[in-house]
Amino acid sequence: MAQLRGEIGSPFVVMNSDLLTQVDLRSMLGFHLDAGADATIGAREYGFEIPYGVIRRAGERVTGLAEKPYHSELVSAGIYVLDPAALEMLEQDEYCDMPTLLSRLMDADRPVAAYEIREEWIDVGRPEDLERARLAWERRSR
Repeated sequence: MAQLRGEIGSPFVVMNSDLLTQVDLRSMLGFHLDAGADATIGAREYGFEIPYGVIRRAGERVTGLAEKPYHSELVSAGIYVLDPAALEMLEQDEYCDMPTLLSRLMDADRPVAAYEIREEWIDVGRPEDLERARLAWERRSR
């Protein structure tokens, strides 16, 4: 992307290639512009339930129990909007992944926003996820 410096004059989308999604990119771009950010991360809620009772303790003393707790976090969905100014953080011929670029921006106190994706989103990077995506596509095609 460093080679794009000076070639792009407006915010642009970067997306992982192993995603199937219905995200509204126009809405995400509008959010990015309204936020005045150098980068916007498409974010998705990811949750999971621990199928056991969780013990909280201080030393050997049990201080609490939580039966099958549910944890939820906002995770990167692999969809980003970058302002051309973000490209200034890249060096020519240097490997730099997106987490590193985003960290550089935040370390430089440049604004990075999070846009919550509520539309369908499937990362097909694992075989079981690819099968889930295939079944979802078949259902939609009927």
